[in-house]
Amino acid sequence: MRNKKSRGLLDNQFRLDNISKLIDPLEKLNRYIKWEDFRSIIDQAFRETEPSPGGRPPFDRVMMFKVLVLQKMYNLSDDKTEYQILNRFSFSRFLCIELCDEVPDAKTIWHFRKQLKNHSIFDGLFEFLHEKIEEAQLSLNESSLVDPHIIECPIMLKFIFFSN
Repeated sequence: MRNKKSRGLLDNQFRLDNISKLIDPLEKLNRYIKWEDFRSIIDQAFRETEPSPGGRPPFDRVMMFKVLVLQKMYNLSDDKTEYQILNRFSFSRFLCIELCDEVPDAKTIWHFRKQLKNHSIFDGLFEFLHEKIEEAQLSLNESSLVDPHIIECPIMLKFIFFSN
């Protein structure tokens, strides 16, 4: 077994550099798409719902749209999206989330998407994204992450399936 070394100041950056060397598609998307172009469209869904003076500050709306882009690209549920943002360096970098930053939870993601759909903006945003992708001469292929589940099963079932 390799010796564990203590955490260094630039370890996260080295990890991200290695991800970049492996050609991170999300990094390429960030390089070619001007995400601020989406802000004026997104803000239309939130005109009436200005935040109250108390409570947690809202997440940046463009970043939340990028969360929906991740969901669509990788075919993720709201819960799995929250988990993958916490788990994957490439997702965090795509969203400009640092290790110490809060990550939107599944309910926040759901609420954001619902707000866009209620104002009939959701589909138009993705059409605009596809236009931007075509302008950049890119192609967006949707895929899915492998999602293994570990399920507890009663001992009797184990006996039935494995007794040969």
